[in-house]
Amino acid sequence: MSELKRLYEEPHNEKLSHFTDRRPGQAGWDWLTQEDDSRGEEDDSGQKAGIQSIRFTGDTFQAPRFVRERQAYTAAQIGTFTHYVMQQLDFSALEGLDESDYPTVIQEQAQAWLAAGFMEASQWQAVKLASICQFLASDLGQVLIKQEKSLHREQAFSYRLPAAKLFARQLEADQLQELADSQLLVHGVVDNYLNLPDGRLILIDYKTDRYRPWASLTKSAQIDQIVDKYRFQMSLYARALSLAKGKQVTDVYLVLLDFDQVVPVTDLYDFD
Repeated sequence: MSELKRLYEEPHNEKLSHFTDRRPGQAGWDWLTQEDDSRGEEDDSGQKAGIQSIRFTGDTFQAPRFVRERQAYTAAQIGTFTHYVMQQLDFSALEGLDESDYPTVIQEQAQAWLAAGFMEASQWQAVKLASICQFLASDLGQVLIKQEKSLHREQAFSYRLPAAKLFARQLEADQLQELADSQLLVHGVVDNYLNLPDGRLILIDYKTDRYRPWASLTKSAQIDQIVDKYRFQMSLYARALSLAKGKQVTDVYLVLLDFDQVVPVTDLYDFD
């Protein structure tokens, strides 16, 4: 017991050097005396050895693990990185290639973004390349590759809309009557749209909502839930695109990258 006590006992106060940097080659500065530490005994290398308050206490403390380890990116951040990739990809470079070659070509493009400092390596690694390739292999992805000249990306819009029209499905009739003379200014950015030579106007929006295989809902039910969540937003986007182009949007798609699904959005809100 006496030996155990000695392992953990505190030395005399006058010999304490808690605040002395005892690393080899570092000048010892004792904050207790505000003098250079000359009280420690020399070790085998001739260095002055300070005294630890407890024998099993290290000279320095490690940073907490959450600081030392790189924290994972949030779902929102990964979504931002993924959207950047989808906006920068040169789809035409994939035309005529086998689908198995898509990852190599996209990786080459990504290296150029990294070299230019547009992305960090860790950000690129957080992007699910396999999901992007899966989408590009789909029917809609093939249209993007073959019709890139008709593709328009990141189109901002702004327009006014009667408030009663905007909330027609959410409010009761008497509440809508109170908004009869009110207008709202709607702002947004359309991810992509295709204005095809055959007259079709296709609205495309990328979503990175996570697929949760452990959830109580089936995959199909999760997809339905996501479509319901974004139906109002896509209705506003379709309305804005129709006003800008002077013709009706023929198709609206959500690209659910984490689900590897391209889902049409129907039953849009009518704001006319």
